[in-house]
Amino acid sequence: MAGLPDTLSKAFTAPVSIREPRSLWTGLAWAAAVAWPPVILTLFIFPPTAEAGGILNDWRLKALIAGGVAVGAIIWIIAGERERDGSPSTRLGILSRFLLFGFIFTLAALILLVLIFSFMTLFGSEGFLSTLGEIESTLFLFGVAGLPPALMVGVSYAIWAGLMVALIGYMPKPPKPSYMRSPLFGEEAVPPPAPQAPPPPRAPEPPTEVERGLMPGVDDDDRR
Repeated sequence: MAGLPDTLSKAFTAPVSIREPRSLWTGLAWAAAVAWPPVILTLFIFPPTAEAGGILNDWRLKALIAGGVAVGAIIWIIAGERERDGSPSTRLGILSRFLLFGFIFTLAALILLVLIFSFMTLFGSEGFLSTLGEIESTLFLFGVAGLPPALMVGVSYAIWAGLMVALIGYMPKPPKPSYMRSPLFGEEAVPPPAPQAPPPPRAPEPPTEVERGLMPGVDDDDRR
């Protein structure tokens, strides 16, 4: 168990590349990231009922739809970023992107929900003061009291999605041989490649008749 932290560290900090075929592994990673266990388990333990509006009005289905859109958008953003400058290059970097964008998407969804309910209150009351009171209650309920649980759920969802995409959609790159490493740093040194041997010397070709005729000290008998 002593090597477990080191193994986890290498698994999340080593350079990674996307798995091939890309469409298959990206699709599997997206499906696993969207299927957040708390939502899936509660759907089986507490199935939606007709009295509550059925499956179409269940908040868990809406959460899965919103999560699917958000996860797909984050995967697309990460793919574009990797094509531009090669980052994030590790699983830890991919997980950090999911945390960042998951936090942003959670805030954006909460703000959008507050605006929608505030707009709906304009058509549900009779007086101006009553409308202001309902808007104030909506802002307090969703914008203040609902902020901590929404962030907790959103960040937890983002961590799960980031782990699934980083582990399923990406694989470690094969290590490249480095000539700067040595056994002093815990890794085996790689010797430099041996230089190529020079080609064997070629035997001199016999002189031609013209060359023999120009050589000094060669008589006619020797030429024949």
